[in-house]
Amino acid sequence: MAGKNDISVEILEYLVERQEDRYEIGVVCNKNETGKDSWQKSLRYHAKKMGIREYALQEIYNMQQVLFLSLEFDQIIRPQKFADARLYNIHFSLLPHYRGMYTAVLPILYGETRSGVTLHRIDRGIDTGDIIAQEVIEIGEEDTSHDLYLKCMEKGTKLIIEYMDMLLDGTETAIPQGKSGATYFGRDTIDYSNISIDLRKTADQIKHQIRAFCFPEYQYPKVFGKDIEKVVITDNKSLMNPGEIVMEEEEYMLISTIDYDIKLYYPVG
Repeated sequence: MAGKNDISVEILEYLVERQEDRYEIGVVCNKNETGKDSWQKSLRYHAKKMGIREYALQEIYNMQQVLFLSLEFDQIIRPQKFADARLYNIHFSLLPHYRGMYTAVLPILYGETRSGVTLHRIDRGIDTGDIIAQEVIEIGEEDTSHDLYLKCMEKGTKLIIEYMDMLLDGTETAIPQGKSGATYFGRDTIDYSNISIDLRKTADQIKHQIRAFCFPEYQYPKVFGKDIEKVVITDNKSLMNPGEIVMEEEEYMLISTIDYDIKLYYPVG
């Protein structure tokens, strides 16, 4: 099992609890693994605590009868490098939509009302393998990327556990991904060192931007140098130029847009 965060630790704990003589468990950690719990659990720390061996990815290429499960793993898997392996990945979108990066951000940024998780086989492409199972996730009107990410973690964990016996037995079925609506977004799609909220948009579009980049453990979106946590669209049609401050209170600033004034609330505490 390769990856990071709560989803990898929860699946590891599940496998250890039900471990049978027919298989041995090992882990491959991400390159930025610290070995310490933070706001999420550390796979390295918990694997070591449970007596599970950690491997480098290269060490498992020549192993026989390997089941490789990628859970937020940070390396591209090349199937041709494995001697004997069945390779699976959990992806936080409804493939073939939103292949690649930023799967908790982009659906909100583009105003989607639903996303999901996909369990699929790994092939030579990036998130292009045959689909084993999917679970739909509804995106609420106030959901941020943080909220969507946590929903994906929860649904993804349950989906893996549901299909684990079939994966272990090699009895899962899968269907090719559809061609229609396929999208891919690479690492350069978003520059997190230079996030800028475009205020020359409609109130709804600005709200999408704020929700998409609101992930408190990493960053808040900024408007006029101030952290923003929440957006409320008022019923007042904007009379000033888009992006101008109409008024500012202790808890929020009121901004004009293309259509309606919006309240941008600062984080509490």
